[in-house]
Formats: sequence, structure tokens, C-alpha cells
Amino acid sequence: MAHQALLADLPSPEDIGRIAGERTARRLGARKVASTKAPVIFENRLAGRIISPFFSAISGASVARAGFRS
Repeated sequence: MAHQALLADLPSPEDIGRIAGERTARRLGARKVASTKAPVIFENRLAGRIISPFFSAISGASVARAGFRS
């Protein structure tokens, strides 16, 4: 019955809908920005997913495998 414990940790459908609505409302009126160099701040829930592939690519194991193939 481990799956029941996992389901209990999930937010309620109402909370999920409220959060989705808030995120959507924040995007209202958004417009495309002209190309420029600018600092970027990522929401913490995305930062790990964005940065992780770079760290994996430069990890010792990846570098060693690439050197082995050369």
C-alpha cells in the first residue's frame, strides 16, 4: 500500500488548480523582449533541471569516457 502514502503527499486538486491559475495569470500581458544580454533568474523548481545536464557533461566520468574514445 505504498502508493497510498504517495498519493497522500500530493496537493489537493483544488490546490493544483489554484497554483496553475496563479501561474497563468502571471503570464497575462507578457510580451516578447527584444534580443539583448540580460541577467536571468530561474524559478527554483527549474534551476536544477536546467543546470544538471551541464554538470553531468563536465563530470569526471564523462570526461574520462570522452578521452577513452579519442
